[in-house]
Amino acid sequence: MNIGLSSYPLIVAQIYNVDEAYIPNVEIFFAVNAIAGLGSGYWLNYVDRTENDGKLNKVYHRHSNDSDAAVREQDNRDGEFQQSTGLLT
Repeated sequence: MNIGLSSYPLIVAQIYNVDEAYIPNVEIFFAVNAIAGLGSGYWLNYVDRTENDGKLNKVYHRHSNDSDAAVREQDNRDGEFQQSTGLLT
């Protein structure tokens, strides 16, 4: 992600060097990137819904057959992992 974000200023500088102006070329560059990001998001949701049963948009619900002891044990393991990695504040 950092490599992608650090490339944007370099691309904008190259676009600026072509015409020595930011408008409209740099605005078009960002608009095209926004449209590509929106399209990628819609495509990801479509693929998830058709091939993955929509798992990305589902909320996890505890199954009624899960015992309370099993759920507490999993919560304890999650808490221990968070403490060992410093994720628990």
